[in-house]
Formats: sequence, structure tokens, C-alpha cells
Amino acid sequence: MKVTLLSEPQHGGVLTEFFSGHPTIELVTSGAELVIDCLYFDLEEKYTSLQSFESKDAILISNTLTAPATSIARNIGGFKRIIGVPMISSQLASQKTIEYSTPLQQQDMTSNGELLKSLFRKDVEKIGDCVAGIFPRTIAMIINEAAFALQEQVATASDIDMAMKLGTNYPKGPLAWCDEIGTYTIVAILEALQIEYGADRYKVAPLLRLNAEAGKKFFDVQ
Repeated sequence: MKVTLLSEPQHGGVLTEFFSGHPTIELVTSGAELVIDCLYFDLEEKYTSLQSFESKDAILISNTLTAPATSIARNIGGFKRIIGVPMISSQLASQKTIEYSTPLQQQDMTSNGELLKSLFRKDVEKIGDCVAGIFPRTIAMIINEAAFALQEQVATASDIDMAMKLGTNYPKGPLAWCDEIGTYTIVAILEALQIEYGADRYKVAPLLRLNAEAGKKFFDVQ
């Protein structure tokens, strides 16, 4: 299958590496049968890129970190089939399950799950169409609470991460996890959730936002 990847510049290498070893995928820049759109940071840019895509007969798998599949379908049109997947690029390799949704404008197809299972080589789970899915929303909220705790000097970053690893058996502490994912990604998810739901629980911790603006990690090596 001929596949075109659209990604944020900083994630291109990770995504290319993830998909390039696939036995049935040929990564191409034109003539694609399938478009995997991992854009999420700037929705206007995302929609413009997809609106101008030359091969709208292709199937589109579009990142729903900051917009649900229904909104994506409304803003771009043209693609014969759209599948929404909330993708955090750095986590794709370690995830055991891929979540997906379909736009309300389109009838769900049983082949959607099989296609995703073949592409990602993981279990798949259909969810209701929403911003950020389940895993990205959950991890963003946990990281946000950890950032609030650090900002309020409840504990050091190392102690917060150690407590969560020992107390909840997390594979990583939330602040180290944030460093791995990218603070700007966590902020983008939380902002999209607050716009969608208007709930205070998605309010971004000021320290988290400052780190994103400064390009700073919680565990920067000095």
C-alpha cells in the first residue's frame, strides 16, 4: 500500500521509522492510497494541508489529539473515508492498543479496525468520537496535576515521579513522561480539551505552559 505521512517537523523521523519497516507499506510523496495525517498543533495548517491534498480518493487516518474526527471531516471534505486516531508519535511504538473513531458524517465500517490493526500491528479499540481519545487525555491530565504539584512545591520533580512509579506502578513518572512526549504536545491537548468541554479540570498549569514556551524539560541536564 502506498502511504503518505504528514507530520509535525519534530516528529517526522519517529513516524518514518515506525512505518518504514512495515512489510506492506511503501512511503510515497504522491499517488498515495492512504494518508496518515499526524498534524495536531495548528488546526488551520492541518486543514489547509488536507484540503489541498492531491489524492482525495485516498483513505485518511487523521490525528484527533486536538480535534474530533467529525470536525476534521467537516473542515476538509473530499476523502472517501476518514478514520480518527489520537496519535502521540513518541508513544506509538510502546502502545499496546490503538484507539480510533469515525466521523458522524460517515457510516462506520468493520474494515476500519482491520485496516488499523494491519497498519499499526497492534490491538485496536473503537471509541466515541472525541478530542484526544482516552489514553492521551488521561496522561495529559496526570502530567498537568504533577506540574501543579511541582509548581506549588509539594515535592521535587524526582520525588513526584518516584512516588507515582512506586505508588501506582506507572512505567514512567509523569514529569519524565512529559519530557519524552513534549511539553508543547501536552499543552496542546489540554487547551483543546478545555475549548471542547469548558471544564476547569483541563486548565493548564502555568509551569507547564512556561516550560512549553521556553522549550524546557522538567529534567533538563545542566
